[in-house]
Amino acid sequence: DFERLNALFVSVGFSSRACDKLQKAVDNSYLALWVTTTRDSRFAKEGEVVGFARATSDGTFHATVWDVVVSPAWQRHGIGQGLMERIVDKILEEDICNVGLYSENKVVGLYERLGF
Repeated sequence: DFERLNALFVSVGFSSRACDKLQKAVDNSYLALWVTTTRDSRFAKEGEVVGFARATSDGTFHATVWDVVVSPAWQRHGIGQGLMERIVDKILEEDICNVGLYSENKVVGLYERLGF
């Protein structure tokens, strides 16, 4: 649900994105990971998108990680780290060894802890 994904982006301070363009970006990505809630809780309703990450790649040499986001209510619970570990593992499984990313300065520490 790209409206929910866009709401997640806005909740962390990203600019709002047109849903059709967001869908095109995800469709053209090498890999996209979604984290959604499986039941209602005090933090989120069932099916709410609480985490997301995607990567683009040439499929051989290079991959770039984009748009790693976690809902503010779900931050500091390992979701961002889990997203990064899974996306990098999948890229490395394909023998793509040059992995880069773009990041906001405020979360550089997370990526440094993960070896970037």
